[in-house]
Amino acid sequence: HRIRYYEQSEEADIHAKLREWDADGDMLDWSDYFTFLADMGTRPSEAQRFQWRDYRGGVCHFEETKNDLARSLKPTARVKGVLERQRMRHPKSAGPFAWVTERGSRTLWDKLRAHIKWMDDRTVIYTFRHTCASRLTMHGVSLHRIKAYLGHKTINTTLRYAHLAPEQVNIATEALETIHQQALAA
Repeated sequence: HRIRYYEQSEEADIHAKLREWDADGDMLDWSDYFTFLADMGTRPSEAQRFQWRDYRGGVCHFEETKNDLARSLKPTARVKGVLERQRMRHPKSAGPFAWVTERGSRTLWDKLRAHIKWMDDRTVIYTFRHTCASRLTMHGVSLHRIKAYLGHKTINTTLRYAHLAPEQVNIATEALETIHQQALAA
């Protein structure tokens, strides 16, 4: 079965709904959290455990992961903005998303699903991780690099996204054609 991921427009719908509901900035915190998940590809638990001391030299270091595979990732411009905003909004917090709770996440997500028509049971918070992997695959990032970025223990996990980049097979064919043409020209 195909892995569900968010199209750009769907992610925009989620952020728009949060802005619509925002009265005191709390919904913008959630928007920041979802942006972090979508761009960094972390598991929600990794984002929640991520502390300010793990953001050094402009790099996000993830030490405690599901597979015990530490990784260091350079944040996107969107994530840099998220981290700056979270540090200003929660200066005494251990980390940018230490305020996230399982109950709070579930409550908000259920509310979003009730108000956004296209959302269904396959749209969960974890889908942001699939979104990151899917976007990377569709933009030509190699599956081995995606494996490292997401911290997958085996390439088999990453191969679930291979169907999103069928043109990668054509790259192999083009390389062989170039080799043959060079051999004929020699």
